[in-house]
Amino acid sequence: MNINYVEDYGEIVGDENVHVMKIIAFNTADPVALSEPKKLLLATGKLMVTSSSRNNIEINNIKSQKGLAVAAYAAKRGWTMDNVMAVGDNFNDESMIRDAKYSVAMGNAVQPIKNLAWFTTDSNVHDGVAKAIYKAIEVNAQEASMTK
Repeated sequence: MNINYVEDYGEIVGDENVHVMKIIAFNTADPVALSEPKKLLLATGKLMVTSSSRNNIEINNIKSQKGLAVAAYAAKRGWTMDNVMAVGDNFNDESMIRDAKYSVAMGNAVQPIKNLAWFTTDSNVHDGVAKAIYKAIEVNAQEASMTK
């Protein structure tokens, strides 16, 4: 994948040879400065604006969301989102955390993601994903024994 770093998005906007898939904007000096552009971009109704840290915004097509991608993958396998476990830690994970029945927030996740999640596991440096998988296996076994 070709990634281009630019100081001014005007350098790429309108260039017919450039197909923009995602724009990530950073402001390390004042992360609050990104809140107004985020509001304006979301108001178009055509874009999804998330972040993976407090000093960036990620700008994608409205259909480019992890939750939609996971749901499409599950549907291809004949599963519903009630059969899905998703693990995330930041705002760019919100749609899959919201949509998966077994949504897991990492221990180092931002609080709004923890609030959405079914379960909060340990942090990424303390085997949180492995612990979440073990928890899901345990819950699955309990649910299976209840249907017998």
